[in-house]
Amino acid sequence: MVLLIASLFLKQTHDIPDNTLRGRYGMLCGAAGIVLNVLLFIFKILAGILSRSMAVTADAFNNLSDASASIITVIGFKLSLKRPDAEHPFGHGRSEYIAGLIISLLIIVTGIELARSSIMELLAPSPVERSAVLFVVLGVSVLVKTYMLAYNYIIARRVRSTALAAAARDSAGDIATTLIVLAAMIAVPYTSFPVDGVAGGVVSVFILYSGVQSAVKTINPLLGQPPDSALVQAIAATVCAHASVVGVHDIIVHDYGPGRTMISLHVELPSSDSFTHAHEVVDQLEHELSKRFHCATLIHMDPTDVDDPDVASLRTLVAQEAATIHKGISIHDFRIVRTARRVKLIFDAVNPYSSILDDESLRKTLAARVQALRPECRCVITVDRPFVSDEG
Repeated sequence: MVLLIASLFLKQTHDIPDNTLRGRYGMLCGAAGIVLNVLLFIFKILAGILSRSMAVTADAFNNLSDASASIITVIGFKLSLKRPDAEHPFGHGRSEYIAGLIISLLIIVTGIELARSSIMELLAPSPVERSAVLFVVLGVSVLVKTYMLAYNYIIARRVRSTALAAAARDSAGDIATTLIVLAAMIAVPYTSFPVDGVAGGVVSVFILYSGVQSAVKTINPLLGQPPDSALVQAIAATVCAHASVVGVHDIIVHDYGPGRTMISLHVELPSSDSFTHAHEVVDQLEHELSKRFHCATLIHMDPTDVDDPDVASLRTLVAQEAATIHKGISIHDFRIVRTARRVKLIFDAVNPYSSILDDESLRKTLAARVQALRPECRCVITVDRPFVSDEG
């Protein structure tokens, strides 16, 4: 039903912005989650009370926490649709991440409380009364959660939503926990072992694990995680495909929420180009990147001497020495200044996080190696840290 509604009323058109469409998809999934989880909670809590089963009651409250999470999901997507304003010039897209984090915390709190109740049940087990209604409720719950897993997963991929992906993972966990509860209810009359309390404990562990995993996935973009390596490589390839470009570096992907990305980078152009031509190249690249990756783009131009063979030779020498220190070290913004007695090499070196050298050690080591090979050269090195992963 949710996918049918989405296909009928949420079709992509040229007059609906991507972010608006994402918000509508998110609110639709959230509303469906509220209705379905509240219904599951009502039926399961009644079944849990009638059967006096701790495991079924725990599963019911798990659905109640899912309903609360769906409410927060709707609020998060609603806030993300707000237009940029004076206080939030980059929009409100990160509210979706915050919503996902709150969902995760609710799941963790629910898991802790259910773990406590399950321990109490193990210490003082109570008899469980089975009925056909109990098995019907649990069976229907598995089917409903399978349906929720399907639509959350499909739409999360369609609109690239971490919040809906978290909801899909939670539905998968719910299916597993309900199946465990169902197995425990089947086993109750055949053993004196407190399977009800054990099943409740297993459910709480699943809930806690799901909450922690979801929290990690929502905290990382809030803290600032490196962009996807494939995206970085695609950006670099697009820039370097231009005939005038010598190189590209300092690629930064600013994430202000799903669908709200800004790219900034430095592009190296021949210093012999006129200022007007360089400006035209940068404008064209900004337009191409913005159109291809659907984001704002800002490019800084670095002039590079490509006509002097001595500059090219020295740059290659320095790059090779840097790579022998650590294969991930790269150089850029390379230029030379000649005096009567010395050749000053001025450049930036990128020290990856996988390197064991601190910035000062890298500066001294690389300068010493270059001077040992070319005694007339002195290095002036600015050490940078990458804003993408080493692979990117």
